[in-house]
Amino acid sequence: MFLFDLSIALSVPIHEIKQWPITIVDQYKAYNHLRHFTKNTDHELTGFIIEILRNQNITKKSDYKTAKQMMPFLSGELPDYLNDPRILKMRRQLSTPNLPKHVLDKFFADLLEHIKDEIGKEEKDQYYIEELIKIYQEHNNNNKEDE
Repeated sequence: MFLFDLSIALSVPIHEIKQWPITIVDQYKAYNHLRHFTKNTDHELTGFIIEILRNQNITKKSDYKTAKQMMPFLSGELPDYLNDPRILKMRRQLSTPNLPKHVLDKFFADLLEHIKDEIGKEEKDQYYIEELIKIYQEHNNNNKEDE
């Protein structure tokens, strides 16, 4: 996401930024934390200020609200009404408790094939592909933690 923010802030096409050495991108990332020039960092700082002001006299932990709770867009996720219905359906299916391991394995094998098919299409839906990959990676990370 930072590359897109950097592209917009510097008015440089994203394909050029992807060609830069990783050290240059890291330097921009570090500089962005010192003197924010991307909208995302500016929003995070504003959210942090709002969080501090709202919670300054809170005594109970249950009443404390973080910036991401007050402004969900700071977490980088779309609200359900804006998200792709296919992704929502898939996440709901996976949230079903106590799915047998063989069902999950079959589901993720099919998901991997679906990802390959989507990547092979001429007109790609990049957001959909990235979300499918995130779901697949979450599954792989959960499997590694279980072992």
